[in-house]
Amino acid sequence: MRKIEIILVFGLLLVGRIYSQTPEMMSYQAVVRDENSDLVKNRVVGMQVSILKDSQSGNSVYTETHTPQTNDNGLLSIEVGNGITSDNIADIDWSEGTYYIKTEIDIEGGTNYTISAISQFLSVPYALHAKTADYVKGLITSKSHYVGELFGGGIVFHVNTAGDHGLIVSMLDLADEGVWSSVTDREIGESAQSSWNGQSNTGAVVSQGGANNAASICQNYSNEDYGTGVFSDWYLPSVTELDKLWVNLYEVQKGIESVGGDNTGEVQKAFYWSSTEANQFTAWGFNFYNGNAYGNIKFSKGYVRAIRSF
Repeated sequence: MRKIEIILVFGLLLVGRIYSQTPEMMSYQAVVRDENSDLVKNRVVGMQVSILKDSQSGNSVYTETHTPQTNDNGLLSIEVGNGITSDNIADIDWSEGTYYIKTEIDIEGGTNYTISAISQFLSVPYALHAKTADYVKGLITSKSHYVGELFGGGIVFHVNTAGDHGLIVSMLDLADEGVWSSVTDREIGESAQSSWNGQSNTGAVVSQGGANNAASICQNYSNEDYGTGVFSDWYLPSVTELDKLWVNLYEVQKGIESVGGDNTGEVQKAFYWSSTEANQFTAWGFNFYNGNAYGNIKFSKGYVRAIRSF
């Protein structure tokens, strides 16, 4: 049986009738695989989206169709609320009952839908308002990003309380035998010793010089476009940022696996360099086998993986 792998559910919706004439919309992405679990790449597919009320087999209160094209990684992106439909998504009263989204796909581009998936709305897509209201007062926001999301060139592994800022880890390791630095005759000092600010540390390490250090590898990295853009502001994470990655490693590994492809790779059960210097001779790293941070000689070999912030 063919299957669809959902990797992103419902982005931020910012709509006010008095301020905008655009319809309510929600971002939606999915990775599509065929019956052999191979990615369906660079193909126009037929897609039907339905919003069901009260249960996974409930009545459809909204239906629309799309014909998106998958990218090199089998990823498709649409905006729910912007498809071909005779319904009006604004007519849904989200305060009544629970709602589910059902997606159906025909990988041949038609309407013979053989792939389907159903997921519950775990939070209301936009703020609840009385149906008698003629407009929305002000700008409505909801939590827009979550751990495990494919976003910004990688996988989100940490978000703030509001869900609008966080950290993203690269989809693959940049080195498996990288050294922290080849410069061991002097200490960088405070500018490279932050336990939490990897971006600042990275700049300090790169400024010291030395060939092929882990910080330079990350700073020079530009990600492949996995359907969410190309970015060049990557850096070597601090020891605390690596700890945050460890805490949410399960969701990150699932996100990476969902995308698949040759240019992705799971976080290994191995020692990864952080950007946090300890002293003249050692720097901090993190062991993803047991979740412990410890210092290591700067010219020792370790894995290197980049992160970026948003």
